[in-house]
Amino acid sequence: PDGKTLATGSNDKTVRLWDAMTGQRKKTLRRPTDGFRAVVYSPDGKTLATGNWDGTARLWSAYSGRHKAALRGHTAVVHSVVYSPDGKMIATASADDTVRLWNAKTGKHIATFSGHTRSISAIAYSPDGGTIASGGFTAGRGTSQLWDARTGAHKTTLSEHVRDVFAVAYSPDGKIIATGGRDGKLRLSNAQTWEHVTTLTGHTSFIYAVAFSPIARTLATASRDKTARLWDAQSGKHITTLTGHTSSVLSIAYAPDGTTLATASVDATVRLWDPQTGKHIATFPKFQGLVLSIAYSPDAETLATGISSANNHAVWLWDVSTGKHIATFSGHASVIRSIAYSHDGTKIATGSEDKTVRLWDAKTGTHLATFSGHTEGVTSVAFSPDRNMLASSSDDGTILLWKIR
Repeated sequence: PDGKTLATGSNDKTVRLWDAMTGQRKKTLRRPTDGFRAVVYSPDGKTLATGNWDGTARLWSAYSGRHKAALRGHTAVVHSVVYSPDGKMIATASADDTVRLWNAKTGKHIATFSGHTRSISAIAYSPDGGTIASGGFTAGRGTSQLWDARTGAHKTTLSEHVRDVFAVAYSPDGKIIATGGRDGKLRLSNAQTWEHVTTLTGHTSFIYAVAFSPIARTLATASRDKTARLWDAQSGKHITTLTGHTSSVLSIAYAPDGTTLATASVDATVRLWDPQTGKHIATFPKFQGLVLSIAYSPDAETLATGISSANNHAVWLWDVSTGKHIATFSGHASVIRSIAYSHDGTKIATGSEDKTVRLWDAKTGTHLATFSGHTEGVTSVAFSPDRNMLASSSDDGTILLWKIR
């Protein structure tokens, strides 16, 4: 942390410490039989934590190189290790499809995020920030898993879908969880009792996205059947179907003031709709590439779109009132699958097939940080309501939590 020493981990089964100014090697740490995969300093600079190919995480004295402890529990390579900002906890992510939390002082295992047996396609924070809901596939069925956002403890599994769950969303009051997926059905569950409330049918193919209106008891779904549908969240009644896209509708978002609804499609267009009437308002100019994700700014004035073509993967910002292109954020090396604004509108997070999450300044487009740790593409990103944490899900079957302030 003082910038004087650089640590590197290698498959040659060593961690080497180097003088950051001169490049001179200071010390070599040896231990795991299969080599190191990740290395990180504790916030106070006194300890090095490593993720290893033998499935362990290990703690070392940063000064003497002495091996202090082995954190055992993962059953496959540990790809990523991170300290909490206060240095009291360590989180490890492994190819065994789990994330584990540890006491950094004692090495004691605290909690494990596990449950999905295949890729996790979507995540959402509850409005109070206490729970993370994830959608994916477990034990032959599509499931939504609920987790304690602070401890990682698994709360329950909502295993109502026959096939993969691609979309999950909380109602603004936190009382309802909506899930949609490969079976084309939208299922509503009570977020407190976890009981199934109702199932909404009508789509003829996969449901890729779901969003609740911020001002009314309605919700919207986006589907592979080239349509979006509006529903009454209380009665489950189908209100209207939005038609016009010529290919799968992959993403859907309400403006924060609830006055417009945006949809993004494989047909390379973004369309704006009046959610009260279902009337088509405008179509943004056709993009040279796929539009896989969209998000409104909290003030409803800007729409962020993730656009991917053979040679370019970027976030484009648009003025909602004029349809004018405002800015482009570039940096990802592959398809951008998810976009989210922070609740104060100052930051944008993006998740990509390049296995990274990027954080951007929403006003200037400045790249603020890149979070690496997933071993497969990132499918979804979500800010915690308190703006301190960012959650990401991945095709590697894990959810990672990132401290952003």
